Amino acid sequence: MAIVQLPDQRLYLYRPDVEGSAPQPLTPLSSVGGGLRWAEPEIGLVRGTVRCVVEEFTGE
Repeated sequence: MAIVQLPDQRLYLYRPDVEGSAPQPLTPLSSVGGGLRWAEPEIGLVRGTVRCVVEEFTGE
């Protein structure tokens, strides 16, 4: 399962089927403007990939 955390807008991998599993970041923290925001993740289980729409908020 892929989730986005609101405070940092990073995309995380979360494995609720693994006991004691904590979310692991898949995307970096952004150093520009309002940052990068990730949406509509598509998970490719066969290849182990994630594709997303990324929005870049760099300010003026």
